[in-house]
Amino acid sequence: MSVTPPTVRLLRKGDVAWIAVCGRATLLHSPAVRAFARYWLRDRGGTLLLDLSKCRHMDSTFIGTLLCLQRQIGDVGRGRLRVINPSEDSRRLLREMGVADLFELAEGESPPEGEWTPLDPDTGGSSQVRACALEAHHTLAGLAGTAGNVFARIAECLPPLAADGGEGASETTQPRQEG
Repeated sequence: MSVTPPTVRLLRKGDVAWIAVCGRATLLHSPAVRAFARYWLRDRGGTLLLDLSKCRHMDSTFIGTLLCLQRQIGDVGRGRLRVINPSEDSRRLLREMGVADLFELAEGESPPEGEWTPLDPDTGGSSQVRACALEAHHTLAGLAGTAGNVFARIAECLPPLAADGGEGASETTQPRQEG
């Protein structure tokens, strides 16, 4: 039995970008998603649709990264993040963590035809993975309720965040321009 590796893919059409997760979304996917989404939401003011229809699992860093992006939208007053077609596994995980109500969830949307670009995981152990994990877990620690209490204990063991949301690591906020 072959196992398909997890994938995160991107499709842009006008002012809407689709990110589709297939399989497991982990801290290794978080830096690429964070960098693209920050550029798209902040600089373009576009809509980001996160398709979780084929997502089996999201780790705490990935969920925390999504919460960071949601907070960014509120801070800058631009952009829109919608979680669409969440699989039952994804929906259950968001509910169990107490964060489902923090996202706009929608059903029934399908991406348009087009060429998808992979958002490759960071397998090199870069400082971006570390910065993303720190920011995500500090954000989770700031939640009200049980999840916030659990992650507050974890965050106490982590280094504090720098003003840029990481440990001062640089971040590429704009992906390569399409040719």
